[in-house]
Amino acid sequence: MTLSFKSVRKNTLFGLASVALPTLVMFIAYPILIDGIGLKALGVYFIATSLSGIWGALDLGVAASSVKLVPEEIRQGRPENAVSIFVTSLLLYFLLGTVIATGLWIATPDLVILLNISPDLVQQAETAFRIESIKFAVFFVSLALISFLKGLEDFSYSATLMTFLSLATFGGAAVGVTFYEADLVDICWIGLGATVTVLMAAAFGAAKAMKANGLSFRQAKIRREAIKRIVGYAPYLAVNAISVSTLTLFQRILISTVLGPAAVSAFAIASTLFRRGQVLLLSTFEALTPAIAGQSTTDTMPAVRQAYLKMLRWSGAAATIGAITAFALIEPIAAWWLGNEVKADVTEMVRVLALAGLIFGVVPPGYHLLNGMGLQRLNTGFMLLVPPIFLMAVFGLNLDGFQPMDVIYAHTVAVAGYSITLVFYVERIFWRKHMPKTK
Repeated sequence: MTLSFKSVRKNTLFGLASVALPTLVMFIAYPILIDGIGLKALGVYFIATSLSGIWGALDLGVAASSVKLVPEEIRQGRPENAVSIFVTSLLLYFLLGTVIATGLWIATPDLVILLNISPDLVQQAETAFRIESIKFAVFFVSLALISFLKGLEDFSYSATLMTFLSLATFGGAAVGVTFYEADLVDICWIGLGATVTVLMAAAFGAAKAMKANGLSFRQAKIRREAIKRIVGYAPYLAVNAISVSTLTLFQRILISTVLGPAAVSAFAIASTLFRRGQVLLLSTFEALTPAIAGQSTTDTMPAVRQAYLKMLRWSGAAATIGAITAFALIEPIAAWWLGNEVKADVTEMVRVLALAGLIFGVVPPGYHLLNGMGLQRLNTGFMLLVPPIFLMAVFGLNLDGFQPMDVIYAHTVAVAGYSITLVFYVERIFWRKHMPKTK
């Protein structure tokens, strides 16, 4: 099987849509939510979603491994292993989701105290955290189904599901606040309803995709060979996710503990915009992983190199346009979007993070190239550079009293260090080793 760049390009566009449209909805919803429930309540909401995110990283990377391992097993003539990988990830996600959600539910009172939440929001915060724990368990299973769809290169349906989830979650919250005076708890319930809907739709799509690809649940056995492949690949992805989620949670807890939940809102808005930009780039070029899985031969590597270079140009151009736009337009947009209360803080933070986004533009093609080639351990090594660089930078900057901007500057330094290291390896070492030697 040869690499189809047309297929990669089509799936790349679906990956772009799956993040771009939800980001637009979030952009519109934020000022409505700030006006409707207030900065403190919105800060609690951001913390609640971050808590479920860090525990979600404990999935061991099994679902994400489906994006590479499922197409690879099919191409190598082992469809039964592809189904086994899917069923294993689905079962593990159900069990882990239930356990983690239960832990979050039980720990809620202690978390409210730890996070320095004001007394007037304690009751709502406890309820919000518990709703988010249920939502996490539901989404955990949905994620296994969506990853399986991506592994079968059905990016159109998975993109539709992720777009709907954000539309329903943030759009529904904005509608609730505007027309029904929804509070923090109400918007959490709206998010849970959207997540349950996505779960049902994902299950239907996975069943349909299996039939279209000649796969059957009759092949659904827990096979030793499939488990060995998962164990050899997935933990590296888990470490990546844990690293990112832990750092995000640490940043927000650090600010909340020192300055209170209200201070989290401005930081969370700016950092979320940056993170959405990162996710936008990573999701856009994720199609490279299943496209090259199992195709690392001398004959196919020139085509892989061609696809990689095209994606690198696109990613760099997109990051440049995004960074320039963010730097130039954030001040007037923030004034209209957020109001005067947080405009100045968000503007300053976004302009610094725009530089980080510009540098990060070189990462996505190389990141997915290494995953597709089975070199995920290298991605993990590069990702583990981020937390220590961040910690050294944030405590080095904290000379005259801690401020949220210290976190922003430190994060920018960490992203730059990670990005430069990864692209140096890919260009100077990987391609020299894997491209066929010219005579």
